[in-house]
Amino acid sequence: MSLAGLTMVASTIFPATASAARLQRCAREGGICRLPFPAEVVFGDGGRTTSRFIDRDAVPCSTRVFGDPAPGHEKTCYIVLRGRGEADGGYDEPRRERWVACADEGEFCDFYGRKVVRYGARGRLTQAVFRDGVEGDTESFGAAAPAAA
Repeated sequence: MSLAGLTMVASTIFPATASAARLQRCAREGGICRLPFPAEVVFGDGGRTTSRFIDRDAVPCSTRVFGDPAPGHEKTCYIVLRGRGEADGGYDEPRRERWVACADEGEFCDFYGRKVVRYGARGRLTQAVFRDGVEGDTESFGAAAPAAA
């Protein structure tokens, strides 16, 4: 099987830390936080917070999911908005990702932090979230990775 022409491209998800980013309230404690996929969600009250990276389009805003950073206080969930200007309409608008080729088939796509990486050829792509780089092969992307003909 020839896999020539397969390429990986990566797109930055989180280029900055949560403290340097804008936060947008998405739910009060007990509610459901609907968010862009994937996203970091901060949960808490005032300066007593915790955060988790969520790779689904919704998450319960609850101590069961996040733990209890502020016992006895009502908490809120916030979506971390990173590097997104006001002009793009906020997180409800579709993402306008910029993809950059990072490796060819069999090479290592090297990056720091979390990124969405696409893998495939001729418009047949699969994507997944990786941290600190990924090998450009079907083993890394699973059986769903498209094979080049």
